[in-house]
Amino acid sequence: MTDKFSNYEAGLTSPIETHSTVTPSETELLNVSRGIYVGVSGDLEVTDLDNNKVTYVGLAAGVYHPIRAKIIHATATTADNIIAGW
Repeated sequence: MTDKFSNYEAGLTSPIETHSTVTPSETELLNVSRGIYVGVSGDLEVTDLDNNKVTYVGLAAGVYHPIRAKIIHATATTADNIIAGW
């Protein structure tokens, strides 16, 4: 398959290229996310690159949220069907 954009450098405003389903836990993701998709609305507890732990309350379902996170915690996360993209 031809990729017309293969010679372009990806940036934070570029479309997400790689995706991974996420089971919230206390371990780091494979990569720091550029965006997090929530399939079922709810709260999302994350740790960011500066090790700040925060809870996003009431995230909408069906969209990517521009959140850069290295951990998606299970403790306060009620959102479901989570996909991290980078």
